[in-house]
Amino acid sequence: MGLTYGPQPAWRDLIAGFLGAVADDRSLAAPWTGGRSEARWYGRSAWALADTVADWRRRHGEQMPSFWVPSYFCDNSLQPARLAGIDVVHYELGEDLNPDWPALRRAAEQGRPDIFILVHYFGHPADGAQARRFADDTGALLVEDCAHVLRPEADIGAHGDVVFFSPHKFLPVPCGAVMTAPAISEAPPRRTQSVTPWAVKRAVQKILPGPLQRSRTRRQTLAFDEDPAVAPAAAGGPGAYAKRAIGAEMRNAESIGARRRANAAIYRRWLENANDAKPFFDTSAAEGAAPYRFVARCPDHAGAVKLYGELRRKGLPAESWPDLAREVAAEPDRFPLANRWRQTLLMLPVHQSIDADELERLLRAP
Repeated sequence: MGLTYGPQPAWRDLIAGFLGAVADDRSLAAPWTGGRSEARWYGRSAWALADTVADWRRRHGEQMPSFWVPSYFCDNSLQPARLAGIDVVHYELGEDLNPDWPALRRAAEQGRPDIFILVHYFGHPADGAQARRFADDTGALLVEDCAHVLRPEADIGAHGDVVFFSPHKFLPVPCGAVMTAPAISEAPPRRTQSVTPWAVKRAVQKILPGPLQRSRTRRQTLAFDEDPAVAPAAAGGPGAYAKRAIGAEMRNAESIGARRRANAAIYRRWLENANDAKPFFDTSAAEGAAPYRFVARCPDHAGAVKLYGELRRKGLPAESWPDLAREVAAEPDRFPLANRWRQTLLMLPVHQSIDADELERLLRAP
């Protein structure tokens, strides 16, 4: 089987998801809450953001919050919140992927945030303690976006008033995101997402021989600067199949992290020995216990386009950042880092379904 964007279920797991008991939501959320907070389940974390806005409005007389989000943020994830009518305020980051704290303090003198989003990018821990101080000083609700993190680790998830994770990004499951907080009101009722399209697609991917899978990757290549057509985040929550699969997969969380670290190390060795591009993070430890993607930093836009094309022609599904917000893309002088990263960073798959020998072979291929 060729390399895919996300992890693939084993045949036995694909079938087992239809069988057996389903854990209750609180028990299913234990790897993310440790039993110390409440949890609410979603299909995608974009809807957790939208519900965070809705919960805030119910507590503040339906007024609209000032909603602060990093400049380097997928715009599609903001669509459910935008539909609620909020105005998004983007703030710039520093080279270390942390907020530009001095700039934030100056901006807060002109108008304080009501909801402040801190993102832990690619499994790398952001400065949660500093974010907590900023939120306390400004009276903001602190939301920790841990969508790039498999489970709480290294202080990640320890500071937010609201924290959410996206296990569907790490596990071979059709959907699943979890919001945690000390107290969460009853969730609005949502339909469950159908598992059939996902299961059929995974079965086809498993059947396709490696050469055909790589040929498919080459045919479906977008230009490096082109954003994929993205449908609005599905509003449904995880059904019985997804919940069974999430519970079963999380029993292997340690081995999932180990496989991801090992695959990231393959890319790191390859870049150090054979390319002008460099790892975005100086050390493998900075990528976290379970890297979301391996991030390569190219010297310029032309180098990123060239390397992207080379990897896609090998059949390796390299990606660029999917979609900067239109406000950010339109103001490169105001948001220089976000726009530079969009033009120079590559994201490479490291998931646990990747065969290390196949990955080594593809990277060595002419």
